[in-house]
Amino acid sequence: MSYRLIPDSSHPFHLDGADTAGQPRASQEDHNRSQRFRVQQETRQCAEKHSAAMVEGAFMHEVRNVDLSTREWDLIELVGGEILTCVGSFRGARTRGRVTYIPDDDGAVDILGKRYRKTSYEIWGEIAKTKQVLALPGECHYVVPARDIARHHPAIPLVSSQPEVAELVRALSAIDVPVFVGGSRAMKASRVDSDYDLVIYGKGNIERAAKAIMALPAYRQDPHFGLDFVRAKYRHFTRLTRKDLDLLVADRWRHFRFHGIAMSLDAADPGLPSDRWSSARAQLFDVAHVRGTVLDGSQCYLSPKIIDIQTDTGTVRAFTWLNLYTGALRTGDQIAVYGRWMVMHGHQFLLVQESTHAIRVVSRPSTNPV
Repeated sequence: MSYRLIPDSSHPFHLDGADTAGQPRASQEDHNRSQRFRVQQETRQCAEKHSAAMVEGAFMHEVRNVDLSTREWDLIELVGGEILTCVGSFRGARTRGRVTYIPDDDGAVDILGKRYRKTSYEIWGEIAKTKQVLALPGECHYVVPARDIARHHPAIPLVSSQPEVAELVRALSAIDVPVFVGGSRAMKASRVDSDYDLVIYGKGNIERAAKAIMALPAYRQDPHFGLDFVRAKYRHFTRLTRKDLDLLVADRWRHFRFHGIAMSLDAADPGLPSDRWSSARAQLFDVAHVRGTVLDGSQCYLSPKIIDIQTDTGTVRAFTWLNLYTGALRTGDQIAVYGRWMVMHGHQFLLVQESTHAIRVVSRPSTNPV
């Protein structure tokens, strides 16, 4: 199998969609409370189903139906062997993902008897039976029809029988927040030094989980993947300085070590599906620059990220699919956004998607993790 590896240079970007616009700030707490019971029920049902399936070994779905329910951070394997990480939660005939593992006979990762290598910050070209919708280093996104997904590897429940994570599982269970694990551990392809890619479900659970985990004595904030990697990966973002990247990435609570073990925590909310944006057409207008205050930091954990910003002239909504900004902003952050005006489904957004676009943290007065 061959791939067209595009050099790290200017590349035409194509917009194919975005995510639900979130709840008005005035009703966010009510929304969180009303959704919490639903999320708890869904995650418990999922845990029961996945635990039963684990009897057979590595958990996976062989996809046969045209429609497929995928959640953010699930993994999907294409017919050509490529494995993508889902970007957004989908309930219909297609999903969106970014390339994570590529078949490679010399690769260091073994997944279900095949050799793979994990992608870094290459820019990949077209992949069969998909539609490429974003091409940036480490952020190559594709829309994939469900019928062309060979296997679905959802995140699986993190169980307290694993001694290194038992304390963390108990702490989250005490506040009724089930925790799952994705990535290589969900596929039974982890190595001794593999990190834990944790996932919680429900937008209203993000801040509660953050505070519970950070209160544990074994927690230590640590961007364990290395800032040199981050700086190399995003060096093409011309408006982001070294200091900007340090604020966006190094200051995240969600990258940490627990009893010395590297972990990252992500979030998804199946109750806020991305389907309505996956095939939506956007009208693009002039470039723009706004400054303002982040009203709800939890909005940057879900994809696409639609972030409410209070400016001097009213509320502006920034819109991005980029993983760079996952968990990167906090409520109360003073930020500067460089992007392009976009109208989709009758709503106006400030799109952040190209290498000349950026969200910069100007100041961070709050110590709240989310």
